[in-house]
Amino acid sequence: MSAADWAAFDAAPLLDVVSTPSSGARREAVLGIDGMHCGACVRHVERALAPFTEDVQVQLTAGLATFSWDTRRHRLSDLMDALSAAGFRPSPLGDASLEAAARKERRTALKRIGVAAILGMQVMMLASGHYFGTIDPAQASILRWAELLLATPVALYGGWPFLRGATRALRLHTMTMDVPVAVAISLAFLVSAWHTLIGQGDVYFDSVVMFVFLLLGARTLQDMGKARAASHLRRLSSAQPSVAQRCEAEGVRSVPVATLAVGDRVVVAPGEGVPVDGSLEAVAGAFDESLLTGESAAVQRGPGDSVMAGSINVGHSPVTIAVERVGQGSALSQVTRLMQRAENERPRVQMIADRVAGWFLSFMLGLVAVALMVWWPQDPSTAIAVVLALLVATCPCALSLAVPAVLASASSRLARQGTVLARADVLLRLRTVDTVCFDKTGTLTTGSLTLERTLPLGQRSAAQCRQLAAALESGSSHPIARALASEQAGLAAHDITFEAGVGVRGVIDGGRYALGAPEALADAARLAIPDDAPGLTWVLLTEEGAPLALFGFSPQLRPDAAATVRQLQASGLTVVMLSGDAESAVRHMAGRLGIQHAYARQSPGDKLARLQALRAEGHAVLAVGDGVNDAPLLTAADASVALASGSALSQAHADALLTRSCLAGLVELIATAQRARRTVVQNLSWAATYNTVMVPLAFSGVLVPWIAALGMGFSSLVVVGNALRLSKRNDAKDAVADPVSQPA
Repeated sequence: MSAADWAAFDAAPLLDVVSTPSSGARREAVLGIDGMHCGACVRHVERALAPFTEDVQVQLTAGLATFSWDTRRHRLSDLMDALSAAGFRPSPLGDASLEAAARKERRTALKRIGVAAILGMQVMMLASGHYFGTIDPAQASILRWAELLLATPVALYGGWPFLRGATRALRLHTMTMDVPVAVAISLAFLVSAWHTLIGQGDVYFDSVVMFVFLLLGARTLQDMGKARAASHLRRLSSAQPSVAQRCEAEGVRSVPVATLAVGDRVVVAPGEGVPVDGSLEAVAGAFDESLLTGESAAVQRGPGDSVMAGSINVGHSPVTIAVERVGQGSALSQVTRLMQRAENERPRVQMIADRVAGWFLSFMLGLVAVALMVWWPQDPSTAIAVVLALLVATCPCALSLAVPAVLASASSRLARQGTVLARADVLLRLRTVDTVCFDKTGTLTTGSLTLERTLPLGQRSAAQCRQLAAALESGSSHPIARALASEQAGLAAHDITFEAGVGVRGVIDGGRYALGAPEALADAARLAIPDDAPGLTWVLLTEEGAPLALFGFSPQLRPDAAATVRQLQASGLTVVMLSGDAESAVRHMAGRLGIQHAYARQSPGDKLARLQALRAEGHAVLAVGDGVNDAPLLTAADASVALASGSALSQAHADALLTRSCLAGLVELIATAQRARRTVVQNLSWAATYNTVMVPLAFSGVLVPWIAALGMGFSSLVVVGNALRLSKRNDAKDAVADPVSQPA
């Protein structure tokens, strides 16, 4: 393909589908990159995009590249053409052509393996006579020519992916894993062909066919493992339909989703996906939201309830949805972007492993030159065998895959269970955590409040006080605002201001009112706050600074909050509650949950100071919150988790997002992080041990070339297979029995 073929992506509305506005004239896009196999390939992609952008991030395991570019200077098709020129095939994430190309590549890979297997067996059969010395010298030349004839398709067709990759790398003046493999195949084949032509010397056609067969099989299995690890992200990216049924004056018409606007109405038939975020009209329905929340059971939604893009109508009748958020503003797009960011961020340990793999590759090429100098004077045949074994056995594929395979597998597993990683390295940072700081309202509780009591303190009635409070909160999404929503009676508040840790102020019919924490708005000691309901959160309404009414709200605990706290404490973690509520309400809630360390009336600054004090004492802190006032806490913590039901600001500052309406995912996240860290250590240890053992064996001539090929493929499969075990374990069951390690 050329830039002309991708020109359609340069214009709206398709450009809005595959990219998002960033800042000014800049846009951000995520492309699937076909043809990446190692850390060096990642560097090639980064180098190809370098003239167009400075912030490209490439993820080997998922086969993705995320970048932004200035639309005034470059077109998206220019970047895609640069990738193509570098030898890679780019395609927008979720594009059907990318999946079709992947299927075609898999079919071609199977054909190559089939050719290598069938012809390779014939070559091995013909070569068996050389092993046992049973060939008549008069027939030896004929058998060699037969081996050459059979091995040529294997070397050229079967080995083409390695030869093509090496040619591309050398053209770009760099080094990839394909280079030593291609050199080994070419050297063995050309030397054997020359010896066949002159009628003397050893031939290595059996090694050539075994190289190609084993390495093709290993690479195909690796690609299957990587595709499986990244499957959830690709499913998310393709979950949103590209066409919607929009209600118009003339009837229902099919239109591209990219053309929908807020306020439109769309019809979703049974079995079809929801194209946008919106609210359900008229008819109730059932929706499968498993892709977003991990919850397999269908969710019932009634008229007025929100539905999310990417969910599926599993009811028996069509539903009509009023569009509220489209395109990149939908919950599906936000979750997908978080996963894309996690997939594309390379943790420090992964970057170190990639650098080590590059150094090791250069070291091995130098060692090959030394082996030639050492062995050639003694026996040229042995020298060639040693070089072949060194080139193949020590290719550092396993080292490059050790970390990304684990993070991709763990991220995909967590996403299926309703926990989306915004930053993949949080799995490695969580190992040091020994303290968990919870916000209360909206985190340990459902975020819903019920108005239990109204205590007038002035001349106005309880109903009038509730109406005034509802007017002040009319522009807010705070739980108090939702609890007072039914009390609105046409009053309008003006000049509304919100003060963190205090409340809301505004003007109603010329009078100045405020609603917030009693001690922040008046002398709390003089207020007659009842002590017969310690579980209520009290809020004060004032008029011109004078107390007007007290409202008592009762929070609802999340059903699994107590169990989550117990599991965290059982695993050796200290649980802390930080809340902006009154002392009595916080003590009551802490007692119900069994939390010993609870702090009331905490402003955003107080929460941050408490976190800093904990860190000064040597603690590593995981912060869990959902509100705007939790953003500073989430940003400063060693690791952070936000709830999908919380504010967009808290989600933007969090390392992970719980998409289900429960906290159980927190225990699963910590347990999975423990497994992931151990798996990373195992993979790195295996890769280091393998190369430490193989180098001296290959250099000494003990390692037969085809055994070297088998070892290389086996090493990479061990790393990928070990990483994929993460997706099969139920780590939540082991959370208590597997305490989180304490910092040294």
